[in-house]
Amino acid sequence: MAEETILKVLCGNHGSMEYERLLEISYGLKEISAENSLDKVIHRSDILTVIQRSESKEVFAQTSVQLCRKSACDELCEDLHLCKYQLMTGRCVQKRGTVFSFLFLNVVTSFKCLENIHKILRAHGMIRLSREELCVILLQSDSGLLPPLCIAYNRRRGRRGNCPDGEKCSRLHVCESFVRGRCGDTDCGRSHDFQEPHVRKVLRSRGVSQQLMSSLPFIYRNILALKTLKTQPDRRNTDTQPHGSSDGEMMNF
Repeated sequence: MAEETILKVLCGNHGSMEYERLLEISYGLKEISAENSLDKVIHRSDILTVIQRSESKEVFAQTSVQLCRKSACDELCEDLHLCKYQLMTGRCVQKRGTVFSFLFLNVVTSFKCLENIHKILRAHGMIRLSREELCVILLQSDSGLLPPLCIAYNRRRGRRGNCPDGEKCSRLHVCESFVRGRCGDTDCGRSHDFQEPHVRKVLRSRGVSQQLMSSLPFIYRNILALKTLKTQPDRRNTDTQPHGSSDGEMMNF
């Protein structure tokens, strides 16, 4: 399906892409044609979201699917029974689970449960994604997987900002404006580095691997953009140029 192919392209590019670049790529895809153009695919899709910016628009990968957080749950749950550590690192830190292709489960898995996972992924256009690609779309869609940016830290300049928890804070001490891609303050004083020790410590506590670090600035930016879209009237893919502004993006997610 064209939708699955476009999704795979986006997830292989940190979860988003400028529309014009994606359009250029789509011309070389056999699933895209005059009758099934990129605009038509996006318009029909629940997993492709367009945000209009001042002079351009960007396409994002997004899904309503989440990882199941219940310790004891029915096998036919509508959420994914996948181990988040295996998903993000390729290795379960608790050394339990059974591997089926790229599906990594945190309990001894029955065929019925595995079948249900395939059903969910297929229904939401994600069946062709690799582990890394699935990780990208889930991280920027499931608000429970990554720690949020620290609001208090961003209220004041300096190494600790206005955060009373300091190094014990479980949120990320990273400059919000930097994440949004618009920090032009040479005297900002806040961290612009996802490799900073406190940031790495917080991320590791949530199971984020070193391999994902290069994608995190993009994923966090995407999270903020998609969060803002949720706070606005429903304009998702209502035409080929949905509207959305990055100016009002919220940091809390």
